[in-house]
Amino acid sequence: MIKKPFKIEFCELMFLAQVCIPPVPIARAMFWQDLCDIHYHEMSQSERKRMFDFIVKQDNFTIDNKDHDYFFCRFYKFNQYDIKCTGIKGSVTAFKYDGKYHKSENLSINDAYILKASLKFNIFNNISQ
Repeated sequence: MIKKPFKIEFCELMFLAQVCIPPVPIARAMFWQDLCDIHYHEMSQSERKRMFDFIVKQDNFTIDNKDHDYFFCRFYKFNQYDIKCTGIKGSVTAFKYDGKYHKSENLSINDAYILKASLKFNIFNNISQ
C-alpha cells in the first residue's frame, strides 16, 4: 500500500512536526517518519529549509537521537546527492544516512551499482551544480 500525503497548510505542518519530535507515542512517531519519507517530497526547497531551520532549533531536538539524526540527514540541504547507477538513465536523488545513500529510511542504494555520487548543491556558493 502506497501512502499518499494529506493536504495541510505548511504552517500547520510545521506545528504538527514540532509536537511530534521523538521520543513520542507511536502515532506521533509514525507521523515523524511520514514527514521525512512522504511529506518531504511534497514540499518546495524553501519549505524544506524552513522546516529544517525550525525543527533543529527546538529544545527537544538533539542529533544524538536516531530519529532526529534521520530528520537532519533527510532535510539538510547539503546532504542531497545525484547518484548515477548502472542500468539507469539519468540520476537518482538520494541523501547520505548511516554511511549509505538512501531514498527513504528503509531503502538504500546498493554501493555495487553506484557509478558516481555528486552533491546537488554547492556548499561554497549555495547554488545548484
